[in-house]
Amino acid sequence: MRAVFTVLLFLSVLVAPWWVPSLIALVLVVRYRAYEVPIAGVLMDILYGIPQGYFYGYLLTIVGVLIFVCAELLKRELLLS
Repeated sequence: MRAVFTVLLFLSVLVAPWWVPSLIALVLVVRYRAYEVPIAGVLMDILYGIPQGYFYGYLLTIVGVLIFVCAELLKRELLLS
């Protein structure tokens, strides 16, 4: 099942609006230890990011890493994994 969500995540990065891969990434990090979520954030920044004065265009990468870290900390505290 994880492989299906991972393929869906990377396909949705390419063809779907930003909120679709975000929802799939959220499902992945809640259920699995999904190291591919920050990688998807990097891919989204490479494909769609625009250079900005703040965060240097890496906003989605930072969000992906934050989602991953927060989910891991919550799972550890709630003993879900």
